[in-house]
Order: sequence, then structure tokens, then C-alpha cells
Amino acid sequence: RMLTAAGPLRARPRLPWGNPVVRSRCHALPRLAAPRRVSWSWLAVTAGLSSMARAAARRSQRLDSHLHLWTPDEATYPWATAPPEHLNDGRATTESFLQLMDANGIEKAVVVQPINYGQDYKYLLSAMQSHPERLLGVF
Repeated sequence: RMLTAAGPLRARPRLPWGNPVVRSRCHALPRLAAPRRVSWSWLAVTAGLSSMARAAARRSQRLDSHLHLWTPDEATYPWATAPPEHLNDGRATTESFLQLMDANGIEKAVVVQPINYGQDYKYLLSAMQSHPERLLGVF
């Protein structure tokens, strides 16, 4: 028998599966097993994946997914039907939308053919060709 300041040291009871139990004043808790050794290659893979996730988050882009473009210049780009009067003041031109995109942190946009040009895609193609890194089209 060993004596301690708290009294005699008693053997710890064992659970049926052989795990020793640590006694405390409130309750008994199972003793934690020794941590397993972690392979350095797994640590490298985990660190690589987390750095890739951080890099992907930094590269995330804001995208406008549905944008109609038209111009009041009916001579160069004729309309099949006129756009609404209250929207035909130049606010739907490529230049004005690029300014709005810059002001709001939008990097790219998907432009869609408006109904007022019918099947004539000249203005949409012109906008996409003048800004291929920012405008993608749906026909």
C-alpha cells in the first residue's frame, strides 16, 4: 500500500473492456487513449487542401447572371420593336452597365438578347467582342 496526502492509494477499477477509469470528486471519466501518431504526409495533404480552399475563397467572383443590353442608337443597331420609353435613355448600354458593374464589385456578366432586337444579335456580339473578359452571352 502506498500512502498519499489524501490517504491510501487504491487500485483503479477496470471496466469490462479493460479501460482504466480515473476517479474524480464528481464522477468517473474514462481515461483517454494515447493519441495516435499522425503521418507527416497526411498533415501535408491537409495543409495543402486548406490553403487551396483559402486561395479559392480569395478568387471568388461576383457575377451578374442575366443582363439585357441595348442602345438608343437605332441607326446602327435597328430594333424589331422599340424598348420601353422610360428605359431608353442610355442606361442599358454596354458602357453604363460596365460602370455599374465596377461600382458594385461585379467582375463578369452574362448578357442576354433583349426582345427589342428580335433575332439580330449585332449589338450583343459587339458588346461581347469589345469586353470578352467580362461579358459572356446567351443566344
